[in-house]
Amino acid sequence: MDYSIISLSSVTAAKRVERAALENGILCQTLHTPKVISKYGCSHSVRVKKVATEKVLLICRQLGIQVRGVYEEKIVGKGKTEYVQIG
Repeated sequence: MDYSIISLSSVTAAKRVERAALENGILCQTLHTPKVISKYGCSHSVRVKKVATEKVLLICRQLGIQVRGVYEEKIVGKGKTEYVQIG
């Protein structure tokens, strides 16, 4: 399964996006932004299926929440994850 990581500024922002996404039938999960992509120190992200990325970005815009970055999550080998910035 392909996933996207949408990096946000705080746990509050991530939880607001997660709640709105779930209310719209989009499964997602809040998590600490992986260190390899966290350019701003401590931040939180939402992880969604790649096909739902645009819908969740629309939710962010509707809520007035700034997105710090959008990354494609790829599994490369045994237990290794790679992130490619796509937005």
